[in-house]
Amino acid sequence: MLAGIDYFIVIAYIVGMLLLGLYFKKFVNSSDDYFLGGRSLPFWAIGMSIVVSDIGAIDFVGISGQAYRYGISVGNFD
Repeated sequence: MLAGIDYFIVIAYIVGMLLLGLYFKKFVNSSDDYFLGGRSLPFWAIGMSIVVSDIGAIDFVGISGQAYRYGISVGNFD
């Protein structure tokens, strides 16, 4: 059962996301702006985005299990 503070946090999060979306809506005028960031992102931001999109929790759990089974050389996979 959820308490009042739990409902408050969920509602505050949703309202915050809506306000953030409304604020940044003025910067998106086309699908290129949405999908490609208006082609104005620096190389390091694109590179970091690719890396953090590739690595997730399953990688940490899976690689730990495989390293236990086959040896630490599995950690070089990613």
